[in-house]
Amino acid sequence: MGTTPKPLTILVDHRISAWEEFVDLQGQGHRFVGLIELGDTLDLSDIDLILSPIAHRMDDPLRKWLPEAIKEARRRKYPPSKKGAQ
Repeated sequence: MGTTPKPLTILVDHRISAWEEFVDLQGQGHRFVGLIELGDTLDLSDIDLILSPIAHRMDDPLRKWLPEAIKEARRRKYPPSKKGAQ
């Protein structure tokens, strides 16, 4: 497989950074960064793609779904407790 003429800069969540697919994509010329590498210089305008188990795509056509994205993020962070559970 050759290199791509249109490489991307991809921010990868540490929880999935060990995926073997990333090795092939890096070989094609894509650049992978993590939050630690960006550190204090975090500038998402340089990032073309964010890969994370909890990432949500949000652009203008999907704006109406913002409340649902917030609801899902809360559900992941604060799972509903079962009634009567201690």
